[in-house]
Amino acid sequence: AGVDLIPSRRGVTMARNSPTTSELVFDDDAALELVCVTTYTNPECLAHTPKTAEGAGIYTFDLDPLTGTLTKRAALPLTPNPAFLVRHPELPLLYGTTECIDKQGEVLTLALDAADRAAPLRLAGRTPAGGRSTCYLNVAPDARSIAAVNYWDATLCTLPVDAHGTVGPVGWSEAMPGAEYVDEQRPDRTEHWMYRQRWPHTHCAVTEPYTGEHGVFVCDLGRDCVAHYARGEGGV
Repeated sequence: AGVDLIPSRRGVTMARNSPTTSELVFDDDAALELVCVTTYTNPECLAHTPKTAEGAGIYTFDLDPLTGTLTKRAALPLTPNPAFLVRHPELPLLYGTTECIDKQGEVLTLALDAADRAAPLRLAGRTPAGGRSTCYLNVAPDARSIAAVNYWDATLCTLPVDAHGTVGPVGWSEAMPGAEYVDEQRPDRTEHWMYRQRWPHTHCAVTEPYTGEHGVFVCDLGRDCVAHYARGEGGV
């Protein structure tokens, strides 16, 4: 469901060169990269129906950039439906989401130790994401908050992040116009497949790419629009 690339040798550092981008600086012998792949574990509670077999959680692979070869390293058992991964811009952490239409999603905090061959990922925390089917995360340029996008009930939330990368409870949230349809009518996923635009569906929040100073743009496929949110002291 999601993929992230992490250098897998010792001596790796993260250098910030703008509010919105980062550069990986590593030793000359850092030939391999760690690839982290999320998989759906329980398709019955997803908004859509993947056609492949169920996964176990988050898998890690070594990528040889010279040959393109992937070698499986380990699997972190994790349910339900880990779906998205994003890196902390400076700390050895990943943040992930869980997707489920009948329960609140979560923001997962994953500690990264790429040098550990047997267990490069460790679950460090689970925080309620403020909505259902959490499908996307956006880490603020200053890494002080995360915007969580919830697809099923079209709710955008922000969660504070402290200096150690620990995620706090939802500090701000807003449902898109029409999102009340979910609580009032209780649609199932069959209705969603047939009439996807009966209610809003937020599915990503992208930082303005040039300066990072102009907030985030949130895509809503249910309303066919892109909403703009400015960042404040509490996040978005």
